[in-house]
Amino acid sequence: MPTMKDIDGNTYATVQIGRQCWMRENIRSTHDKDGNPIALGSDLKYDIPYRYCPDSSYANVEKYGYLYNWEAATKMCPSGWHLPSQSEFQTLAKYCSAHFAVGGNPKYNAKSIASQEGWCVTDIKHTAGNEQSTNNASGFSAFPAGVGDNTCYHADLWCSTQCAKYHAYAFIIYYDAPEAVAATIDIPKEEYMSVRCIRD
Repeated sequence: MPTMKDIDGNTYATVQIGRQCWMRENIRSTHDKDGNPIALGSDLKYDIPYRYCPDSSYANVEKYGYLYNWEAATKMCPSGWHLPSQSEFQTLAKYCSAHFAVGGNPKYNAKSIASQEGWCVTDIKHTAGNEQSTNNASGFSAFPAGVGDNTCYHADLWCSTQCAKYHAYAFIIYYDAPEAVAATIDIPKEEYMSVRCIRD
């Protein structure tokens, strides 16, 4: 598969899933697509673009990318790519349910989208945190870099679709749930989450 570069010159692997071409990694750029710097945030703002280090550590950025508030997220994808809409994430989830479901249940798609490492371990079968070496059949490689419970993090990805003036949708994979939350949860825009781009 071809690679993709952001405006900082970072190179990312991509993956074809059905008719969609996705980044296989989270964006880690410090500038938006127009070259404007994105400040490193310490507090939450909904109307000023900010980026944040996963678990407040620069050491995590290379692997997990930066986390961004929604204002920044909408500006990060380079030319030829864009922040996925709610329906585009739902298409991804449906495709993975149809082609990579586990446990005999077509709704169990989380494992096929999740990366093979980094998740909190759980005994709950058919989840991202259970038998992690069998994750990622789709190649999407969703990393647990978002919000979480103590030290157990989720994969939280912004959608371009707004659901209210101060809220937008998110695509979420939990370490202990077998089904990906296909862009149906609304998140305050000041929260910080990962960014994946999809090709135009």
